[in-house]
Amino acid sequence: MSRSDGGQFNCPLDLNYRVNLLVPTGEDYMKNVIKMFGYLETIIKVTIACIALVMFVLVFLNVVLRYLFSSGITWSSEVARYLLIWLIFLGAVLAFKENAHLNVDVLFKKFNQKTKKVVYILSSFLMLFVILMIFDGSLKTAITNINSYSPAAGVPMWIVHSAGVAGSLGMGTLILYNLYKILIKKEDLDKVIARDLSDD
Repeated sequence: MSRSDGGQFNCPLDLNYRVNLLVPTGEDYMKNVIKMFGYLETIIKVTIACIALVMFVLVFLNVVLRYLFSSGITWSSEVARYLLIWLIFLGAVLAFKENAHLNVDVLFKKFNQKTKKVVYILSSFLMLFVILMIFDGSLKTAITNINSYSPAAGVPMWIVHSAGVAGSLGMGTLILYNLYKILIKKEDLDKVIARDLSDD
């Protein structure tokens, strides 16, 4: 690199090296994605624990008030039901991440590795289609009920219906990531199925 007076600038770093410092490589990008998944998993676990605790307190307190004082919290059962909806969808995301959903794999285990891969990819795209329908339905319902509130607690109903949006986004992202590992990174199918994201 020359100056206007004919001298030379001292360039301590190669241009390509400096570009690599600024622009992450594909491997670095995926490490960041995996780290983000780890953070999201922690957030989901904490949220599930908080939801379960609030549900327990509400139901227990309502039972105590009903049987000991002949009174109760009128909105407790309603809020507990709505929290249960969120608990189910967030728990489904965690179960999907850990491959803990019930599945019948008696026939699948008898396939050779190539057939297993084809069947897994086809089933993944089928699950994506179903999850897309859940996402679309939940989103439309949330938008439709954006000005609606529950009768007892006054909870905005779009928050309740957003549980389906959050759950479908989480499971859809995990399916796409597993497909990426199989189709792009060419990882072994058995390891992809059995391994958690945190083990990468």
